[in-house]
Amino acid sequence: MGAEEEITPCAVSSVQLGRSCVTLKKPLGIGTMQWGTTWLDSKLNRGGNLSEAQCRQIFSTLVSQLGISFFDTAEGYGGGTSEEMLAAVATSLEKEQPGTEGARVVFGTK
Repeated sequence: MGAEEEITPCAVSSVQLGRSCVTLKKPLGIGTMQWGTTWLDSKLNRGGNLSEAQCRQIFSTLVSQLGISFFDTAEGYGGGTSEEMLAAVATSLEKEQPGTEGARVVFGTK
């Protein structure tokens, strides 16, 4: 893809989750495996690939600008550090702007 090509995001729509009152945006969500501790070149990277500041910026942009409402995580993602990072990011944004970010998202963990 050349530098002159413009990337057009896909259309955003929403879908109701079963009979619940939960509405999810499409694209459905984002995986957060790289938000925690990861293995790089066979070495444990305790800081993960992304800093907390980067994760906060990504989370905020996805929720407020793109309407993404589902974040996938798992205990197995970095031994639980992905879940910890996601919780820290959501909690810090909720404290800064009560009733905004955390109230509009769903976290799926396995």
